[in-house]
Amino acid sequence: MEFDTGLHRGTRQHGRGDRRLVPCDSLAQGKPGIRRRAAVVALLGVGMGAARAACEGPSVPLEPLAPTLWQVPAAPGDASADNRGRVSNLLLAQDGDRLWLLGSGPSPAFGRALDCTLRARFGRAASDIVSPWPRPELVLGVGGLSPARHWAHAAVAEAMRSSCPGCTQRLRQRLGAAAEDLGTDPVRLPTQHLQGRSGTLGPWQWRLDRRGAAHPVTVWTHRASGIHLASGLLWGDGAPDGRDADLDQLAAATAALAQQAGREGGRWLGEQGPLLDAGAPALQARYWQWLLQAARRGVEAGDDELRAPAPPAELRELAASPRHALNWQRAWRQAESGWLQRSLR
Repeated sequence: MEFDTGLHRGTRQHGRGDRRLVPCDSLAQGKPGIRRRAAVVALLGVGMGAARAACEGPSVPLEPLAPTLWQVPAAPGDASADNRGRVSNLLLAQDGDRLWLLGSGPSPAFGRALDCTLRARFGRAASDIVSPWPRPELVLGVGGLSPARHWAHAAVAEAMRSSCPGCTQRLRQRLGAAAEDLGTDPVRLPTQHLQGRSGTLGPWQWRLDRRGAAHPVTVWTHRASGIHLASGLLWGDGAPDGRDADLDQLAAATAALAQQAGREGGRWLGEQGPLLDAGAPALQARYWQWLLQAARRGVEAGDDELRAPAPPAELRELAASPRHALNWQRAWRQAESGWLQRSLR
């Protein structure tokens, strides 16, 4: 059925060969077949409206990045009562009749809202959920999603088993009044484990790296679009975050991303912020290299930690980020620790 949406408002056109205009009232008064189709359309509209109305909590936006690929955008900054912990980017990919989620969000309450959004939008729940690295803001939504396959690298699954209880308690403190979103037992460990250094899974290619001995991360590439997710390694809204990381390992992992971007190009999505171009991993790798070298020089020279060095021109924007001061403090402490260890030999 073809409708005229121009000057002839309130009328419709017949098939391609017949351009007669007929009042839209005939949809209700015309042939039985037309009346039946109108009733079906009305029922579908009521059903979709009911599905949307049934979704409780804040809406979960799905921003298209490529055909069959969407981003669930993160709020900037740290988890708080205001953002309810939604501070990690998620990716959703449609692959045939399966829906793949990279990350599940910060709480079962968020997972339930996301589950309802997927059912209203696609008519089905996620079939597969991947936990990319053991950050509670990224992996605690599984408990609110419908039963699905829950994937993670074996190293990530083990880190979740050992660290998630303590990390969850810290997240409760940050969430404050919104901590009720977590419920009493929010941790759901992955049941499907990936092995090795790299591989493929559904529409993805993946690779294992680390930002610290207890912090494995997996980098994911959507093969159809060439878009990469580097949770825990890249940030798209200022300086990357070195919290709880071994900065030498984080620098090496970011340098490996830069090499991958040099080979494969594509666009890159980090823990927070929008898509980045293929040059972003190299820029953030240079940031860590400069920061670590500057801290080591300062410790060797007996300088004051409070006198942070001026960054080179290409890194000024990253160094203006609120996270930079914390990164400098962590780099200084690591440099100091290394100097003391060398001095005691």
